[in-house]
Amino acid sequence: MERRTFLRASALSVGAAAGVGAMDEGASAVSAANPLRVQVPMFDGVEEQDFIAPVEVLGLAGRASGGALTTTMVTTGRPATVTCT
Repeated sequence: MERRTFLRASALSVGAAAGVGAMDEGASAVSAANPLRVQVPMFDGVEEQDFIAPVEVLGLAGRASGGALTTTMVTTGRPATVTCT
């Protein structure tokens, strides 16, 4: 997946989640108390720009939204050091 496609999809999902929560009375809205949680996958051989850009952009979105979006980097298995290319 290209970075631009990923970032567009991420931005659309944040807007969609906020909109769905506002339209459905029973659904919980995305807020600082109930944030949208985004996980960025990490693996050996990952390109630095493939995880730094999403983490930076989504981190800014989280700060701008007052904490309604959180970003974490995840690996499969146990926490470990990831070697980039």
